[in-house]
Amino acid sequence: MSSKSKRVISTLLAAALVLSLSAAFPLTASSANSVIHTIKQTDAVSAIQGTIHWELDHIGDGDSITIVGSKTDANDTLTLNIPNNKTVIWEANYRGSISAPLITLTGGGAFEAGADIENTGSGHAIHSTGAGARITVYNCCIEAQQGNAIRADGQNTSITVGSNNSSLYANGDAIRVDGSNSKITVSDSALVFSKGPGTGSAIYIAGSSANTTVTVTGGSHVRANGTTGLNHAVCSDGANTSVQVSGGHLYSFGEYAAIMMRGASPSVSLTGGLVFGVGTAVTGEKGVIYMSSGSPAYSDSGVAIAWKKPSGSPAYTAGSQTDLAVSPSNATAAWEKGGALNCISYAHGSNTGLFPIDGITINAPATPVNPTYYMNIGGMDNVDIATNQSGTGWDWAAGT
Repeated sequence: MSSKSKRVISTLLAAALVLSLSAAFPLTASSANSVIHTIKQTDAVSAIQGTIHWELDHIGDGDSITIVGSKTDANDTLTLNIPNNKTVIWEANYRGSISAPLITLTGGGAFEAGADIENTGSGHAIHSTGAGARITVYNCCIEAQQGNAIRADGQNTSITVGSNNSSLYANGDAIRVDGSNSKITVSDSALVFSKGPGTGSAIYIAGSSANTTVTVTGGSHVRANGTTGLNHAVCSDGANTSVQVSGGHLYSFGEYAAIMMRGASPSVSLTGGLVFGVGTAVTGEKGVIYMSSGSPAYSDSGVAIAWKKPSGSPAYTAGSQTDLAVSPSNATAAWEKGGALNCISYAHGSNTGLFPIDGITINAPATPVNPTYYMNIGGMDNVDIATNQSGTGWDWAAGT
């Protein structure tokens, strides 16, 4: 066979391969810069992985792939190597029960999750290992029963959770970061939740992660629900970790600080929002905020409240400050009813709100008694000097 014939056959084979891949992995163009692919319940994980990698190879820098559809019985890890400057927009409901991560991200590109991802096994829901990876969660729930909802090992990782009631759940650490120079942002109405009941933090920064920043804004909630062991809203063993709170609520009902900064040279800044914890004081390992060095900085309207929780089911009087400590000194906190809820009311500048507490009772203040005084005037019967009505007794006496 001539070399010319061989070239023709090779060209035909290459064209046939492209056509076969296109048939196996159908693409729908949504714009010049994006394609949409639908996954199905019957698709094997390996086939989904091959599809997405083929699509990533065929889009340009700055372009994206949107994954839609549903698969609820994934039985293996889906590994996505997303190159820099490319994006996978994940809008497919995806569940599985495996001991390994459900989805592993190995590249430095962007992964935007807009549909529920849940691992009911012992593995993580999303595990990112690539340096510079960007993970965004919006309008969905990412959940792991035993692993982390999101774990990031690569340096310079960015994790953003926000908008449209996004949530991350885990029985242990909901977010865990091991790579240095990373950024975690929780905003809008997002919830990052360590469900407990044992040890776990909503956000955990490992000792291998230095220079990591956690930012909490808007009406978000960063919560640790466990009551025994080490339960924190934010816990950092990494050096130079910065926690910046300008809105939202960070709270823990465990026996140790809501914000636990054990690494060297930490910083905590409260310019808004509320940090709440169970303890005898605002600062300290068993307070609300613990720092290995330095002190939390307050400005604008940030508030931190410690509740010295007694045993049993305590009862408080509305308006009282019993068992409460608050910082800074010009902030206030008191027990109040919020409709049917028992709450702590707080205020610091423009930052006011009610923080509900379960397992307590708040009673209305006792109704004050208005005294009625009687005195003898010139031999007359004793007269109520307020109402001019007759009474009994010669001396000042109180009645109703």
